[in-house]
Order: sequence, then C-alpha cells, then structure tokens
Amino acid sequence: MKKYLYTILWLLGLVPISISADNVKSFFTPQSRLSRSISHNTLLTRSDTIFINNDTTLINGLSITADVIQETENSFVRIILEDTCGNEYLVAESARIYNENDTVNWNNYSEETCNLDSVVPHCLKIILIDANLYLYSINMHDGELSSPNKAPELRNDSLRQVQVAQKVEAINNYNIRNGKLWIAGITGVALKPYAERKAILGIANDSCNTGGFEFYKSGIFVMPNSGGNTNATRDATPTNTYVKSFDWRNRHGKNWITTPKAQVRKTCWAFAAASLIESYINLYFNRNLNYDLSELDFVMNSTDEPGFEGGYVSNALNYAKNTGVVTEDCYPFTSSYNTVEKCLEPEEIIKIENYNRIYYSNNDELKKEIIKNPLCVDIFWNIAIGHSVLFVGYNEIAIGDSIMLESYLDVNPAWTVIDENSEHVGKTAWIIKNSYAEDWGIDGYAYIILDNLMLNRFKAYKLVGDITSLVYDNDDILCTDNDGDGYYFWGIGEKPAHCPAWALEEPDGDDSDYTKGPMNEYGHCLENIPQNDTIYITTDTVWNERKFLYNHVVICENASLTISNLVTFYKGVSITVSNGGVLIVDNGSVDNVIFKTEHSAKIIVKNNGTIKHNKDSGFTLASGAELEILSGIIY
Repeated sequence: MKKYLYTILWLLGLVPISISADNVKSFFTPQSRLSRSISHNTLLTRSDTIFINNDTTLINGLSITADVIQETENSFVRIILEDTCGNEYLVAESARIYNENDTVNWNNYSEETCNLDSVVPHCLKIILIDANLYLYSINMHDGELSSPNKAPELRNDSLRQVQVAQKVEAINNYNIRNGKLWIAGITGVALKPYAERKAILGIANDSCNTGGFEFYKSGIFVMPNSGGNTNATRDATPTNTYVKSFDWRNRHGKNWITTPKAQVRKTCWAFAAASLIESYINLYFNRNLNYDLSELDFVMNSTDEPGFEGGYVSNALNYAKNTGVVTEDCYPFTSSYNTVEKCLEPEEIIKIENYNRIYYSNNDELKKEIIKNPLCVDIFWNIAIGHSVLFVGYNEIAIGDSIMLESYLDVNPAWTVIDENSEHVGKTAWIIKNSYAEDWGIDGYAYIILDNLMLNRFKAYKLVGDITSLVYDNDDILCTDNDGDGYYFWGIGEKPAHCPAWALEEPDGDDSDYTKGPMNEYGHCLENIPQNDTIYITTDTVWNERKFLYNHVVICENASLTISNLVTFYKGVSITVSNGGVLIVDNGSVDNVIFKTEHSAKIIVKNNGTIKHNKDSGFTLASGAELEILSGIIY
C-alpha cells in the first residue's frame, strides 16, 4: 500500500525533496568539492542499473540525494558504484538495523564513495528488496576539499572507522529496542572495502543481506536468508533428549580448538578445513598439539584453479587425504595476495585417512555428529551463496537462560533473561569458529541460530580414521585417567593397545570430573555417585571382583586384604595399612591409590600383581614397614 501511495504523491508533485539524512552526520558526505550533479527525479520500485554518461572525467567522490521507503521489516537497499575498471564501491545501504524509520532521507549521502582515488564512474547498481527508492540526483565531486575545516585524517582510513562506529551505534540501538540478543561492534571485516568485505562474507550476489553479521561482537545472532530471520527451527525431539549444551572448547577440562585466524577473500573453505583437521589432530592424539596448518597449501594446490576466488571444503579434504598438508611455517601467507614458495623439505606433513559428507535436515541430526567431534559446516545466506565455518558445539535456548551481552562502546554490559514469550525458546544456538580474526565476535567465535528454510540444503563434513604424521604415530596417543575415576580417555578412535591392561573398553565421557563416566550418544555421562564411608578391613578378606572405590580403605591390625582383580581408587582416595595389617596383591591390580603405611605394616606383590600409586602422592613406606615383591611391579 505504501508503494502505491508514494507513487501517487510523487505524480502529484507532493513528495518533498529531503533536506537531511536520517541518522547520518557529515562523515557520510564526500570530502571533496561538488563539481556536477545529474538530476534524475525517478521513482524506482525494483532493482535496476543506472549508467552514467560516457564521461572520462576523474572523480574523487560520488554521492546521491534520494528517499528510501522501507515497506517491511525485511526491507533492504544497497547502491553500488562500478567504475570503468570494474571496481565496486558502496555508495549507500539501508535496512531496519541501520535506519528503523519507514522513510529514510539521503541528502548528498555517500559511504565508501566519500573519498575515491580518482576513478571514472560507469554505473550505479541499485538493489531494492521490499523497498522503493526516489532518486533525485547523482552528485560528482572533484579532488579539492569542499571545506578548509575538514580534518585531514578524514581522508584516510579513520573516515571509514567513524562511519562504521555510527552504523554500530544504530544497530545496537535497534537491537535494544527490538529485544535482539546480540551486540554490534567495529570489526576488521566491517572496516574492509565493500568488494573485499563481500568476498570474505561469501555474498557474491549484491542483493544478499547479511543482517549485520560483519559487525557481530557478542550474544546470539539469527542468520538471515531469503525467507527472513524469524523461522529458526525447533528441535525435532524433546529438549531433554540431547544434553542441553556441548562445547569442544571445554571438554575433559581442555580446549581442543585452535586459535581463529583471518581469511583472505574467498578462502573460508580452506580455513574451515584447516580448523577441522587441527582440532581432529588434538583429539586423535589426545594432546593439545595445536598445529597451525597451511591454508595456502589448500588454496594453491587443492583446486584446478589456484587462487583466492573460492573453492570447496571437499577440495581441501581430498588434498589432505591424498597428498597431505604442510604447516604454516612451511607455506605461509606473507600478505593479502602475495605468497612465498612452499618449502622443499617440510618437517611435517599431515594426512587424513578419510572424511564423510553429512546432509542433515534438523538440529538433532547435527547434534548427534557434533557430540562425536567438531564439524566443518557450510552455512548459506541464500540458496546458492554460502560460507564455511567450524561448528564446535551448541546451546539449547530455554526459559530462564541468561544471555550476556558484553560491553562495547556506549553499550553497557547486561544480562538478558529468556522468558516464556521469547521466540528463541526451544531453538539451538550453534557455536562456530569463524575465520574473521579474533577481533570479530567473541574472540573469533559466535553463537548463531540457523533458519529452518535453508536447513535441508546445508552440508557438514567430519573426519574419520587415522592421522598420518611425520612426527607422531599411534604410539603417541595418550591414554589418560586424569580424574582418577577408573575410566580412561584416549581421544577419537579405538582404544590403543598401549592403554593399561585394566583400562575399561568404554572411554570416559569427561576426564576432568570423577563423578562422570562414559557418555552416551546424546551427550549425557553416566553418573558416578561417591560413597564416602571408610571401609575397614577387620578380618582376612579377598576381593576377586572389579571395584571402583570412592571410599578410603583401612586394613586393621591382624587383618589382611587380598586383591586378585582390578581395584581403581578415585582421585584423593587412600588405602592405609595399619600396624600388623597385610595387603596382598595376587594377580590383581591396584590403580591410582594413595598409600599410607604404619611401621609394622606389610605389602606383598605376587603372580604379576600391579600397584599404580597416585602420581601426585608418590609411594613411600613408613620406617619398619615391609615390602615384598615376589612377581609384579609397583610404579
């Protein structure tokens, strides 16, 4: 209705020319003198291209005077200058997050075209989605300052810094007024020129609206797409089936994910693949090796057309499978587009055994896989345009959850509590490691909600099988019981042969918490409930069954305890052999115990018995105590 009303008013000559731009200050006007103005007085109701007269005159600035009518919450306008060399510059952009009013007035307005480096204009590309544009004029500016009071620093990168800061302020005001769960900020991606920014974001189509993704600093971001941003899927199964949250940055008391880095142009696929392999290496060897693999090796060698203009995660993974990828110090990026030669004798080459491509149609299918290990996922802005990232975990949003919106610029830190009326209840916020450097998001990470409309088009990649290395082999896989609960963790894969003989076949679900045992497919760990009453051995006793003890054990005077199976003591638990007491380990194993002996105690090890004392306490005998090893070992 607004479209037709505006058209009638325009035909009647009742639409006024704007005299000021909404939410715009002088930093959005060209820094050079106005040299000529091309009048249009045209109402545009759909996307179009306006060609500028064949004039070879160089300009140092270009602005527009126009009114924008934003018809819906999804209204979006983007105007791009293309010069005669094919270079693109952002002239103007509007959406509700930048300008919440129905009508936006642009007077002599420009963004990147505030300060051009002597270009010849060719055309303006005008993108309109749920919006109309009344274009009054296109204004050309020459190389002289329009005012002697203009600060010289506004002719360099700080001009863009100020523009982005004002956009950030507008976004945060919009988010606060509309109950959004994220905070915007100045990021390296947001500061980049439009042509480079859209390559990094993966929005080759100029009509793609990122919803402010390049400005994300904290909170939960709802990914936009062609269907809007309000239909994010709820889980297919009850929310208590899968564990409420899961994060590979804090599993078994460790962070298994390597540090986020900054991609160059359309190389997200290479960075995502490298991140996937790096985290898999850590988990495979159960060590924080934190390899820094060479993304450039993928970019230059895994595709038929090497370069920075795009590729697929599968290209990188096939290369890692068949050839192997070197580390960053062998083949580094030296600048944005210049590269050095790959080293001739790499000290390390990593090969993967294989990978699987997963297509999924709901959140639960993705959760099931991410609980096993991190995933590389292609997310899409619309049907054909996407971005590759590493999924490291998720969090189900429930009533009563508190979301921390961190402080940024003039936005005070605050906790937002999810109430029963929130549209986000029951949705899944995925934790992603991005390739926009650590100044974007929460140290390079983000929480995002994906829209159900595009979910069945997404695909994920997971690694399977062995890692081949020039430095490490399977004997270097650590088999650990760091929490002393009797369950061992050995990373991804089958239990290594060199694990202790008494190690159970089921891996520990959380090797940092002795109250948690093996983990099921839904991410829930078996609970180990401590029993703290001390066990007193007062008569001759034989333990010939496997035991897991939270209890201290005291062998009293004139009593003996014979152990002929595996007995595991939880962290901090001790066995005390009193005066006149006897401990016999007969073809059995005692694991992770703190030994305490009195002066006439006796310990006998026979028939290949094994005693593994607690690593923090050591093994000492009181003066006068007796140790007899007939056959076996203490370590």
